[in-house]
Amino acid sequence: MNPLEFPVYGLDPVPFSSIGEPMRKWRQHVHDQAVQHSKRVATQQITVTTTFSVELEFGLRDDRYAVSDLDNLCIPVLNTLFLDQHQSSGYPSGALFGVGDNQITTLLLRKLRPLNENMIGVYVRIRWT
Repeated sequence: MNPLEFPVYGLDPVPFSSIGEPMRKWRQHVHDQAVQHSKRVATQQITVTTTFSVELEFGLRDDRYAVSDLDNLCIPVLNTLFLDQHQSSGYPSGALFGVGDNQITTLLLRKLRPLNENMIGVYVRIRWT
């Protein structure tokens, strides 16, 4: 199983229900961090039979913790890392993998109050076989 993990800190996570500039900035930030960290692993041999296990750990400010739904927070991240099969918005997509997120067989989501402001965002762990 190939592991890849990296932080995407420095911006508040944006839920799927958001549109416009906040979503564009968030997805671009996720994209940029993913591309930077993906240089450490070989993702070229991903096929339509590859399966993924994904963990996303969201660090949220106190005022956003109670009102943030994990399912809405994960969609923009997954649609940026994997191919967004409903892509019509012009947001970044497929930063790590040229396959859809339908190949994810395990998805673990957490939200937490980070110890400090430097941990606002999402921590990503992905494994695939």
